[in-house]
Amino acid sequence: MYHLNWYCKKGKVGRYKYKSLNALVIILTATIPIFNLSNSIITKYIASICGVLASIITAAITFYSYKLSWLKYREAAEYIKKEIRLASMGLEKYNNMDRENLVKALVQKIEEISENENSNFRKFLGEKEYDKQK
Repeated sequence: MYHLNWYCKKGKVGRYKYKSLNALVIILTATIPIFNLSNSIITKYIASICGVLASIITAAITFYSYKLSWLKYREAAEYIKKEIRLASMGLEKYNNMDRENLVKALVQKIEEISENENSNFRKFLGEKEYDKQK
């Protein structure tokens, strides 16, 4: 399913950005005390640059909400997976449906999940900011 692949891909990209940028912040901040052990002026500047970069990256992680978007995409993907499992086993609302009606019901539910996710994202960003990202 296209929607499932899209949400999984977006979730993986968000997770990668979040984890890799946080790892970089950890490395940068961990090196600051090491550079400060030296009496060299150059290493003091390097320590300062590491601190500045760590601050900028931390602000970017917060500003772009990588963790929140990763979790939201992951949540939508899990809802879609659940619906696919229910439909493939003919459970709950998919029980006793012929193939055509089952596919229609599944597509409608996936579209509903997608629209809910988009609506929540619009509320989070604000309509004007959401329109800019299109």
